Amino acid sequence: MHMMAYMRFNKEKGIKFHCNGNDEPIIFSDAAFNPDPVDGLSQYGYCAMWMGGPIASVSKKLAHVGLSSFHNEYMAIRHAAAEAMWVRQLLTEIGCECFVRSPTKIFGDNDAANNLCSEDFISTGNKYIYTPYHWIKELVKGKFIEVHRKPTKENLSDLYTKPCVREVCSILIDRLKGYAGWS
Repeated sequence: MHMMAYMRFNKEKGIKFHCNGNDEPIIFSDAAFNPDPVDGLSQYGYCAMWMGGPIASVSKKLAHVGLSSFHNEYMAIRHAAAEAMWVRQLLTEIGCECFVRSPTKIFGDNDAANNLCSEDFISTGNKYIYTPYHWIKELVKGKFIEVHRKPTKENLSDLYTKPCVREVCSILIDRLKGYAGWS
């Protein structure tokens, strides 16, 4: 209902792109750890931003049951990495490779998941992760992506995974639509 009220009172305000926005695409990734009681799957989401506005986003259930918040976040980063590669390849194909010369930054809010993207270690918390999710490691080593920390309250993809309080929602929606920058 909050989202419907927001949309009603902001119907004249669209998405804004601008030349002084981020000239290289960036992606925000998040996953919730509130499994659906029917199938055990949790929600994940990501948002790709370029030139200050959103160019792609997803909000859906993970394909596999996550056993922890860390596990869900790592799976969500894998999906965000796939989107990053698609954006990079598209920009290169249309002659805009100057926008993807450095690794695409993916922002997540789970330190353990972020660290696993670039470090090779086996622990009791990650030994059960399906091998295809470790494709992220290849992308990091190949310098196609970099995974960085973004605090939860600044992570735009929080809007895609869980209900946010009104104040956080207002700030994130303005950033998502290109009306405010992100730190």
